[in-house]
Amino acid sequence: MLRTFLVGGLGVAVAVSGVACAAKASVSASAALPTGPSPSTAQTAAPVDTCGKGVAISLKGRMASLGENLEEAATLFQRACDDQDGTGCYQLGTAYNLGHGVKKDGAKANSLFALAKTLLEPGCQKGCQEDCTTLGWTLHTAQAQTRDEARSKELLTEACSKGSARGCFLAGTGAAFGHWGERDTKTAFKFYETSCHGGDALGCNSVGYIYRSGSGTDQDEKKAKEFYQRSCDQGMRESCKSAQR
Repeated sequence: MLRTFLVGGLGVAVAVSGVACAAKASVSASAALPTGPSPSTAQTAAPVDTCGKGVAISLKGRMASLGENLEEAATLFQRACDDQDGTGCYQLGTAYNLGHGVKKDGAKANSLFALAKTLLEPGCQKGCQEDCTTLGWTLHTAQAQTRDEARSKELLTEACSKGSARGCFLAGTGAAFGHWGERDTKTAFKFYETSCHGGDALGCNSVGYIYRSGSGTDQDEKKAKEFYQRSCDQGMRESCKSAQR
């Protein structure tokens, strides 16, 4: 079964209970958020140096989403976005796009995506790797006219090489599902391993899946359970179920 999680602002469907993972630009939730600034109004503000602003709140939101506390996650993403964190704005936009924790609203989602890109570009240019990671995924999931797969790959692989565990997970997802060419599960496995060792729950979950399926490395059920448990220990509920299979 595929379950969709908020991955640092990114909608990614992840393998759970032994089913293949698939990258997907979507997320879900269902509850009202506290009133914040209008995305369309905030979007007109001049870009500022936001690297590091709101990241702690955004990270808490990500962990809440992995634990399937979607309403709490959406509220935290709103707070992060209010603090001009581009990743938080993208996460919030993804929630509105699919109605996870909020009422589905495509127009508001698009405004938040545009705001996120405005906030992420200057941070990435100044070397903020978390901004580069989200921007890289944004360029992959963007509408056709603004999609840039070459830059997406460049940003994610560079973010990974500079220590972003989330960047490594998303670079692995790009390789696994052929976003930048043919599918390459062996390369994906290496990215996922690096991501997991960097402390990313979704990276550990993906390593567990690959060990269980034998797609990308030799099949090893003992190691599969070990990595699923590592993901579980970091708060990913579905990995706990996979570890017990």
